[in-house]
This record gives sequence, C-alpha cells and structure tokens, in this order.
Amino acid sequence: MVKKSLKLSICSMLILVLMFLITACAGAGKFELKAQKYIKDKYGFEVEVLEKPNINEGNGGGN
Repeated sequence: MVKKSLKLSICSMLILVLMFLITACAGAGKFELKAQKYIKDKYGFEVEVLEKPNINEGNGGGN
C-alpha cells in the first residue's frame, strides 16, 4: 500500500513539473512578437528583438 501511494505521488509530481516546463517554454516568445508588432504598427518598420529586457536592469535591482 505504501509503495503504491509513493509511486502515485511521484508520478503526479512529475506530471506537474512537466506541465510547468511546457507552459514556461510556450510563453517564451510572446513578448518578442508583441514588441515587434507594436513597433511595426506604430513606427512603420520591422525590428528583431534579440533579448528580453530585465525589469531591474537599469536601477541595479533596487526599488
């Protein structure tokens, strides 16, 4: 009985981790596409977003 519950909990944990990884990877390119479309619509030229900016990059990580 203990082995069955342990196996079930391990399987469910693996499924949760895999679902998290899949959703994290699927949303990776959305920022770049939105930024490219916005700049093309607003300014009329195409750009290539090479790196997603870090929100705390300019202020050294402080508030």
